Amino acid sequence: MITLRFDGDDRRDLLDTLIEAVRITAETGERPSVKVGGQLYPGYELVRVARLLPDYELQDHHAAKVAEMFQWPQHGYIRTAYNLAIQAAQIVGANKERRVLPRKL
Repeated sequence: MITLRFDGDDRRDLLDTLIEAVRITAETGERPSVKVGGQLYPGYELVRVARLLPDYELQDHHAAKVAEMFQWPQHGYIRTAYNLAIQAAQIVGANKERRVLPRKL
C-alpha cells in the first residue's frame, strides 16, 4: 500500500497530492492513503482529504494541471479536490468491474 504525505502549511498545495493520488490509482488500480499533518486517511477516504482544502479560486498553475485531467473547466480548490477524489473512486470501480468473471451456469 502506498502512502502519500503532505506536511505543508498552504492547504492549496494539497491539491498536488490529490492529483498524484489519482495518477497512482490509474497506474495501480488502488487508491493510496494520504497522511496530512500526522493524520492518516485511508485511500477510500479521499473525499475527507478533499474537505481539507480551502474554498478559494484555483491559482493558474493548479488550473493548468487539472485542465489536463478533466474535459470541463474546474473552479475552486475544494470542488476540484472533490472531483479528483471521485475520479479516483471511479477508476477503482471500473477496474473491479473488469475483474469480475462471468459465472458458469
